[in-house]
Amino acid sequence: MIGATLADYERFHGMLIGPRAARRCIQSLNGRILFMPSTYNRDIDETLSPTFLSRWEYSPNCVSRWNVKKLTSWTYYALVLASFTGLSTFLGLTDVIDAREYKNLEKCTPESCSGLKSAVTPSLVVNQEALDYLVAFGGYPSPSSVRLVRRFEFKFRLSGIHVVMLHFNSLSSTGEVVKDKKGRDILHLVEVIDCVWGNFLLEFKGMLGGLVLQAGVLAGLVGLGSMFLR
Repeated sequence: MIGATLADYERFHGMLIGPRAARRCIQSLNGRILFMPSTYNRDIDETLSPTFLSRWEYSPNCVSRWNVKKLTSWTYYALVLASFTGLSTFLGLTDVIDAREYKNLEKCTPESCSGLKSAVTPSLVVNQEALDYLVAFGGYPSPSSVRLVRRFEFKFRLSGIHVVMLHFNSLSSTGEVVKDKKGRDILHLVEVIDCVWGNFLLEFKGMLGGLVLQAGVLAGLVGLGSMFLR
């Protein structure tokens, strides 16, 4: 299968892409996938209710509980429909702030990599704890850092969502790109989201596997099929 291109990823993160190209993008994401609110790096304190915290795996650095164990075409299109982001893009109400690929092989740190932070909304930032969590995923040879390979930033005006999406490779101590068991480059996805709906979409991701929702998605895909270019 031909790998996903930068144009594929831009349409994928813009939430308006055909099933075949979406599958290429999803299958390339063989590392960690993090969907995090812009408040993820805030220390856990009494302002976060125990009921909310109990729904997620607890982590002192507030990162691991935003890990998506598996992204599928079903869950992707469910999110497209539930968030109205695909409709926003279809109606021309989505601003593409950034969509680029990086060619350097250097490791990425908050100090050395300006791409970790939105220039528009400073709260959209990936911190060192998130980078460390990516490194801990493993692979061969053993990873010691990550590098930023692609950066996307969108503002979905219809749904009030501003999001930064970053792609990372894991790197070994000698600078080699770390591979998975199939010999593919490890590719992580980190999304940091600012949403006027608060954490609704992130709470919603925990329900994406339900049969009722899947039936709804199937019906929605039939109705939206004419929107996709391919």
